[in-house]
Amino acid sequence: MRFLYTLSVVFYGLAIRVASLFNGKAKLWIRGRAAWQQEMATKLGSRTGWLWMHCASLGEFEQGRPILEEIKRQHPQQLILLTFYSPSGYEIRKNWAGADAITYLPLDTPRNVSKLVQMINPIAVIFVKYEFWYNLLFELKYRHVPTILVSGVFRSDQLFFRTYGKFARRAMQAFQRVFVQDEQSAELARQLTLDVEVAGDSRFDRVLEIVSQEGIDDLEVFCKDSRVVMVGSSWQAEEEAMKQFVVDPRKPGDVKVVLVPHEVGADKMQRLQQSIPGSVLLSVYDRTSSADVLIVDRIGYLSRAYRYCTIAVLGGGFGKGIHNLLEAAVYGKPVVFGPKHQKFHEAGGLIAAGGGFSVQDASALNDMLIRMLSREDALRAAGEAAEEYVSNHAGATQKVMNYLSERQLIKS
Repeated sequence: MRFLYTLSVVFYGLAIRVASLFNGKAKLWIRGRAAWQQEMATKLGSRTGWLWMHCASLGEFEQGRPILEEIKRQHPQQLILLTFYSPSGYEIRKNWAGADAITYLPLDTPRNVSKLVQMINPIAVIFVKYEFWYNLLFELKYRHVPTILVSGVFRSDQLFFRTYGKFARRAMQAFQRVFVQDEQSAELARQLTLDVEVAGDSRFDRVLEIVSQEGIDDLEVFCKDSRVVMVGSSWQAEEEAMKQFVVDPRKPGDVKVVLVPHEVGADKMQRLQQSIPGSVLLSVYDRTSSADVLIVDRIGYLSRAYRYCTIAVLGGGFGKGIHNLLEAAVYGKPVVFGPKHQKFHEAGGLIAAGGGFSVQDASALNDMLIRMLSREDALRAAGEAAEEYVSNHAGATQKVMNYLSERQLIKS
């Protein structure tokens, strides 16, 4: 089965190469790995003693980030290598100052990973959530490299729980410790005879740090003295819903809308602004404007923007999956999202706590917003529940740090 897995990886690489002829993201994927050995050698230089963290993409990076930042805070001399699989992670964070070297992970073939691990010679490797590359895990196990998983999530449909997944189960033995988000994941990990600890999700620690960051002046002026519905990382479904909401006669007159689209291309922003009555782009916002809808056409604002809203609508729940709910919940804001949230543990947790609400479609979303805005007491209680949920689940970073220190996996 390992041979078939490797064969599938090779064919996947070929498929990406074909897709790169007409797909920009695939082109970045190929270009970033074209001379990976030379780039890796250049970035590593002659330095030794690397602690290596691998993240699939940007979301996983945000989970691993507080751990890396705490390592650097306590052990500033520790060299950190950060690798990404997806261009959406690497291209945004390739210049992040918290790591000493940042690169793409090459295709998971036995030849690639053998060269890779030999070049890095890491003192330890940290994987985030469920980024499992089996040939790489076999290589790390073979070389006895201490390997851990943080913010892990296990599901019964993963390969190593299938009858034909024996080789994957053997590869998972590379992990000396797995830190998982919940007890359900822990029970599944124990079926693989792994050393497991329920530590939670390190993103809780990350969002608690964001609260102390500076605000955004223009947003503060726009939102002042108004109740605000903020749509974070919106896709077309949420944007269409907001087009209905802003003209809904039931909408209270003191309510404004802030849209923070997932994609901020100039053409899209112009079309979106023209399709929503009374809207203005942040890039041309005049503080004397009477607009009731502000469209944020810049990146990097969202995590700090939620502090100004009354209710947060999180994008992606009508498509592939919701954006980071915790970034809004940490400010004590009720969060509303679409039905596709089953793979996001925090969504279920917020619903159970009374701080999160799932809706089936645009009409239900509008009804939910109107209902919540008409009940100040319930709105306040939901916000308090969301904030309490976040504060009660912090601490994963420290648990990982304790393990790294106890095992002397960090260079002082």
